[in-house]
Amino acid sequence: EGTRRIPPAARAGRSRMKIILARHGKPTLWKGDLLAGRDFGDWVRRYNEAGITNTAEPPPRLRELAASVGWVVASDLRRAVESARFLAHTRDVQIEPELREAALPESIAVPIRMPAGACLVIARVAWWLSWCRPPETVGAARQRAIRAADRLCALADEHGSVLAVGHAVFNRFIATELRMRGWRGPKFFSVAYWATATFVRTAGSAREGLER
Repeated sequence: EGTRRIPPAARAGRSRMKIILARHGKPTLWKGDLLAGRDFGDWVRRYNEAGITNTAEPPPRLRELAASVGWVVASDLRRAVESARFLAHTRDVQIEPELREAALPESIAVPIRMPAGACLVIARVAWWLSWCRPPETVGAARQRAIRAADRLCALADEHGSVLAVGHAVFNRFIATELRMRGWRGPKFFSVAYWATATFVRTAGSAREGLER
């Protein structure tokens, strides 16, 4: 692969590492569709294949952050890839499958048809409480978050700063892991579309974290 010029802001801040976790933009798939519990898995697959709408653009602050970072990565789900490419403009976006959203169950036990958004909430609660058999358990997602944090720390060490475009639940797992490694950032942050959370650490201490 060819080398890419690192923005001056990223080079200047190399001694102060930065990882920015961002949620993707608003997807095109409507969450008001009525679903039976047995159809939830099919809806999730359609959701994962959906892109983002062009009617809700990212806030100016996020555009500024994206323009200043040394590297941009994204989950391999379409809504995250499109969001990252929108923010990166002509710059390359590195796809990182480890950043994809925590998996959901194939079906949920609800007796009536409900809006997809309500089904999503029920499914996520069931996932948290281990009331279902999802493709990925909470424990497995936490282990994946450790690997994702390893990767983001390495990229921040190499490029000075990195923007990771991912998802609401899994970004929180990564944030927890980063704080455990000594990165300074918010414990609670918005999960709205295009929302961000910034974590910082000195380059030396970040390398120490990677060597543990």
